[in-house]
This record gives sequence, structure tokens and C-alpha cells, in this order.
Amino acid sequence: MIEKFFEEDIRQPKIEKPETEKPIEKLKFVKCTIEHLDEKMAQIKLEDGQIINWPKEKLLENSQEGDEVELSLLGKEELAKEILNTILKPSEENE
Repeated sequence: MIEKFFEEDIRQPKIEKPETEKPIEKLKFVKCTIEHLDEKMAQIKLEDGQIINWPKEKLLENSQEGDEVELSLLGKEELAKEILNTILKPSEENE
């Protein structure tokens, strides 16, 4: 009976889909201000007053001190899905 249980599990694997799919509009963004820029790093002030150091090369090319930006953290898989959904999803304007 134990062998039969394992055989059934192997023949019919249960795959559960993780619930990580969120439309980009539903993601939480944090408003920030670029406080200071030097050659390699930027100091970014979060809306709650915390300061984070961020690589300058990861900012937009024209970024300046005082610019307001929004940050959101995504896992690589979630980011890839969002990019593909944005590219492949037909826009409402074209319908």
C-alpha cells in the first residue's frame, strides 16, 4: 500500500501556483527624494525620513539632487512577469 501511494504521487504531481502575481498598479511604492549625489553613490531620503545609499549608476542618467523618485522592491521572477505582461498585454487604446 505504501508503494502505491508513492507511485500515485509521482504520476500526478501537485503543482501549486504561488500567489505573487500583482499588477504593477497594485504594487506599493515609496516616495523618495535624492538628497545627495557624489561620483558613485546617491543618498536617497525615504518618506519616513530614513536615508539609503543607492548606486548612482542605477538612477536615471539625468538625476539631480532634489529629484523625487518612487521605489518599489520586486523579486526577479515577479519583475520579469510584470515586464512581460506590460509588453504582451494589448493596450486598451488599440482595441
